[in-house]
Amino acid sequence: MRFSFHSYELSNFNIFGSHFLNMLNFIMNTTFRKAFLSIIILIGGLVITLIATRNTQQNALARANHEFNLVCNEIQITIKTRLHAHAQLLQTGSSLFAVSDTVTRKEWEIFNGRAKVKEDLPGIQGVGYSYIIPKDQLKQHIENIRREGFPNYTVKPLGNRDIYTSIIYLEPLSGLNLRAFGYDMFSEPVRRKAMELARDSDMAILSGKVTLVQETDEDVQAGTLMYVPVYQNGLPVNTVDQRRKAIRGWVYSPYRMNDLLKGISGRWNKNEREQIHLQIYANDSISESGLLFDSRTGTPAGYHGPQPLKNSLSIDFNGTKWLLIFTQTREQYSFARSDEAIVLFTGIALSILLFFLSISILNTTYHAQRIAAELTAELKETEERWKFAVEGANDGLWDWNLETNAVYFSKQWKRMLGYEENEISNRLDEWSKRVHPEDIQKCKEDVQDHINGKTSCYYSLHRVLCKNGSYVWILARGKIISHDKFNKPLRMIGTHTDLTERKEIENQLIQANIDKNLLISILAHDLKSPFNSILGFLELLIENINNYSKEKIEKQLTLVLGSVKSTFILLEDLLSWARAHSDKLPFEPQFLSFSALAEEMRESLTPNSRGKNITISYNSQEEILLYADKNMISTILRNLVANAIKFTNTGGRIEILAEKAELSVIITVKDNGVGIEQNIASGLFDIYRFNSTIGTADEKGSGFGLLLCKDLVEKHGGEIWVESEVGRGSSFKFSLPEFSGETSKTNAIR
Repeated sequence: MRFSFHSYELSNFNIFGSHFLNMLNFIMNTTFRKAFLSIIILIGGLVITLIATRNTQQNALARANHEFNLVCNEIQITIKTRLHAHAQLLQTGSSLFAVSDTVTRKEWEIFNGRAKVKEDLPGIQGVGYSYIIPKDQLKQHIENIRREGFPNYTVKPLGNRDIYTSIIYLEPLSGLNLRAFGYDMFSEPVRRKAMELARDSDMAILSGKVTLVQETDEDVQAGTLMYVPVYQNGLPVNTVDQRRKAIRGWVYSPYRMNDLLKGISGRWNKNEREQIHLQIYANDSISESGLLFDSRTGTPAGYHGPQPLKNSLSIDFNGTKWLLIFTQTREQYSFARSDEAIVLFTGIALSILLFFLSISILNTTYHAQRIAAELTAELKETEERWKFAVEGANDGLWDWNLETNAVYFSKQWKRMLGYEENEISNRLDEWSKRVHPEDIQKCKEDVQDHINGKTSCYYSLHRVLCKNGSYVWILARGKIISHDKFNKPLRMIGTHTDLTERKEIENQLIQANIDKNLLISILAHDLKSPFNSILGFLELLIENINNYSKEKIEKQLTLVLGSVKSTFILLEDLLSWARAHSDKLPFEPQFLSFSALAEEMRESLTPNSRGKNITISYNSQEEILLYADKNMISTILRNLVANAIKFTNTGGRIEILAEKAELSVIITVKDNGVGIEQNIASGLFDIYRFNSTIGTADEKGSGFGLLLCKDLVEKHGGEIWVESEVGRGSSFKFSLPEFSGETSKTNAIR
């Protein structure tokens, strides 16, 4: 309800004057006793009116202050929630480096694309990685980056320093972010202080106020940066000294404060007479040099209202403190003045109406209608302000009355779970009955700990059931905002953030780490045996070099050479498998004649089979056309045929067969060799059941060749398996999609 108190006074002055003239006329035309009684009633009514007006003013101001403080608390919680969301993103980026010895520029770009930073965290300038460069490696580092396609790259600012850092990854790497590429943040004191704190504490740290290198001469804004440390894999980080030795770099994000806070809360973006003025200062103190954000400058033009409401709150983010100063610069007391005017003039009117019974019905009806309309408008505006505050937030909001257990759930809260607004009532069990059974007990304990004062805020990560039967991961935060006179909690508000997609990325990173550890375990096991043989033979040779004959020495060296070759084959197979497994192997399908490909493979491996007098043949009833990557199919055949030669006895035979099946082609490499035991055969293509000691004492394979075949077949959408019987040979089979177009056979590449 918005109108000027002064205009209200002017618009009602004539009504008051008219009533006063009527009162004088009544006194002049009645007895003194009646006039005196009427005057006493009038005076008593005016005194009561003044008291009621004063109480109305105090109540209205208290209500205004309560609503103002509530909005301030909501804005504070929302800003804290957004900062923690940014920190979680950076910690996820740091985890990416923790599970990989090297993260390429392309992988960093994919990670940021999957994280949907711009959609989920509007206002962020980018997500980057700053790398520590030893002084003696600076020149080589610059040359390496330039070879990646950045011929003008250099570390800036120039100068001789003991430690250099450089922003080598920054997404999106375009626009103003290009100005930051290669910047040494460690050379600037404010940034360096934050980077050192992050390094020593292993936490996300905000810097003090800075001017970002992305800034231009237009729309200059205060800036800040958030850092999360990245440590060298495998080094301990339990103490400060260990962290300083293990530090490798920092994942970070730069923020322009105006852009960062835009959209967090719209309460300061309403019209000038209703907006909340927000100022944010660094280091928990008010100073011009520490001003990070100002939602507007000065008091709106034409403002002549009462003193504005003020409130100050602080945010402590991992030791970095921000002071939030809120000012209500709109004509906050307009509705308070309206209430005062209503009480004042209604009291006067009622007093006069009691005095002038002859016009009481008319004036009472008029005032009742006017008061009802004004109160209805005021109530509607209050509800709309609250609704705007709730729906303006990006996350789902809830407001819990601890006395009645009634809970208000915002539209966004319900939409996260797939429900329309009218499908969920405002009862506490609407939340509790949807929490995953494995999580509900911990959630209740976290809530109770906050209610009992054990924690400064409620924080819980748990799963919640959606309408479609699936579960989403929810990050819940909340805080008690009011108590009764006995300090009993009365009201608690909070937010729900959907972290399902980030949780999936985290699980993928965990699985990648498990695969890496498994691979390292396999390598440690399989490299140990040949190296033990090499060391043993060399030690014997050194100890007996003067006693051995030339033939004995040659025999020992031949055994060493065999172990070295086995080790080389293992590493070569591992390299091929790792390239295919990491999707770095190019996939270039084309039309192929399989008969030509098989014949080419048979001829290339004939020299290998000739020493054991093994016959290799290709049999097919008809021409087979494939649409596949030639190099990959050749690699699969080469591995399978080479394995068959290795495990086939002298004078044996190997057949390459091809036959059409429904929508696919089945290719078989069959031998009559030693065969494979069933318990070994079932795990040949499974990295988790990997066995690299397949074969006889004389013939053993690395096993990675078969893992490589599996990955290459699956890249074509096919499957691979083995059928074997000990002493009677093996048949390795794989399926490939059949080319079924109208293209002539002559178009196939031979």
